[in-house]
Amino acid sequence: MPAIETVSVPRYQALDPYHHLVDNLPIDGLIERVFLVNNQVDNNTAVLLEAIGDQGSLSNRMNQSLNPNGSLKTEAVDNALHSIEAHVDAGGFVRMTEDERDKISLIASGATALKIDVETISGTIPYVDDTLTFGPSDTITWNLVSGKIIPDIDFPSSVRHTHHYNIIPVTSDNENYTTTSVPTAYKEGTLRVHVNGVKLNTTNTTYVPIGMPGTITWTALSFTEGTATSGVLTGGDFALNVAIASSARVVIDFDVLYT
Repeated sequence: MPAIETVSVPRYQALDPYHHLVDNLPIDGLIERVFLVNNQVDNNTAVLLEAIGDQGSLSNRMNQSLNPNGSLKTEAVDNALHSIEAHVDAGGFVRMTEDERDKISLIASGATALKIDVETISGTIPYVDDTLTFGPSDTITWNLVSGKIIPDIDFPSSVRHTHHYNIIPVTSDNENYTTTSVPTAYKEGTLRVHVNGVKLNTTNTTYVPIGMPGTITWTALSFTEGTATSGVLTGGDFALNVAIASSARVVIDFDVLYT
């Protein structure tokens, strides 16, 4: 505010035909009021000058962020470059890191399908746009524990068996045999036949020494299993390809399914 105190105020003087002290009291009161108003205006001016910053005027600063009606300019908020870190998670909104946002950008809008390639000994099986089901098997069952899928490994019932060793089979003609006197059923493909210590097989003949020292005859032998039902030789039977001498020692091994 201009220094109005420099502007002289007409007052009664000592030589004027008035009582200058008494008659000047109203004027002195007005002069003091003017000084008080001037001081307050100077204080307000100092505050406004400090608020100008480097923009030349306070209005220049305010016009960058405020509309004429006092509302915030949208572009002013966008240009503020405010960080999401300054915000508190609330109202269903959650902050994410840049890496997390990059991962989400890789997900197609409205994606509901899961694509999985299952590597097997027979090759890769693509699994797309379907329900993925974890099914049990003879060896594995699945459990959900605390949000984790955990496989439980079991010994499959299909391979549980009891193995019989060094059994002498029963025969009436030294060609057709049963495992025991009361025929014991055995699992298909598990029978092992030894004649005089030589192991036979079902695909080719094997030469076996038959007879006593000095009279040994090398005999080509093989064997066949009987007829199986659901993988089990219920009759417990098998046969050699030819009849052999009763002195020959026949020993068998076989598996019985565990039930």
